[in-house]
Amino acid sequence: MSENSSPRVSVITVVFNAAGEIQRTLDSVQQQKYKNLEHIVIDGGSTDGTVEIIRQAQAGLVFWSSRPDSGIYQAMNQGLAKAGGDLIGMLNAGDRYPPDAVSALVEARRDSPQGDVYHGNVCLVSRRGGYQETLFPEIDYRLLTVKMTLNHPGSFITRNAYLKYGYYNENYKIAGDYDLFSRFYLKGASFRYLDRTMAFMSEGGISEARAKESAAECHAIRISHGIPRARSLAILYRDIFLIRLRDLAGILRLYPAIRLWRRIDSRIVKNKNRKIPI
Repeated sequence: MSENSSPRVSVITVVFNAAGEIQRTLDSVQQQKYKNLEHIVIDGGSTDGTVEIIRQAQAGLVFWSSRPDSGIYQAMNQGLAKAGGDLIGMLNAGDRYPPDAVSALVEARRDSPQGDVYHGNVCLVSRRGGYQETLFPEIDYRLLTVKMTLNHPGSFITRNAYLKYGYYNENYKIAGDYDLFSRFYLKGASFRYLDRTMAFMSEGGISEARAKESAAECHAIRISHGIPRARSLAILYRDIFLIRLRDLAGILRLYPAIRLWRRIDSRIVKNKNRKIPI
């Protein structure tokens, strides 16, 4: 089989003190049906036993390291520097791929070889592994200029796209993935949507836990990308209002209402996607 029909795929996992979660991430990469695959793990100097778990799995890794870093985006860039694949995915500790995710990616690449970013749906799961909801990306990519509309764990980016459009901006600590996707869109990158589950993501990630900081970073990113300050501020105030509303619902223990709203919102996005030519 030629290199084009069986491209090398790299998966990069960044982790810090996730001893209770890293094993399922390691297992999900090892259990992929597609085998021309390499796994790179960048640990930020964990002290909770994570390093010992990684060391036990090192036979299945092409590279791993453990040392302090300045944040997740520096760690991702360190992983990119070691990646040898033509297609590269980011899978954080605690997240996992379904067994045929990389196979589906390679098939999409064969069908649409001009893509720069291949992305799909992500299932949000609880810490105990229970299904919460499906997160559908919005495939009107113009929206990337004002908000994060894609699912980072369910995305793979070509090596050439990183070389052409740049790596993660390490000045951002929470929303660097939004900056990357927005920047790629503005520079003319080509996006390809796979209408299938590409990853399972654990709830409570950094952008959710530090939602107000994430909203502020997104505001700074929009301005840096040329969005008028007044428009970006309006979006920021709306986001903060929704965050406070969500927090209030949590205080009042209205969790079923929160989950219902999320599912309705996901269904709205899915129906909007059907009206947009891919």
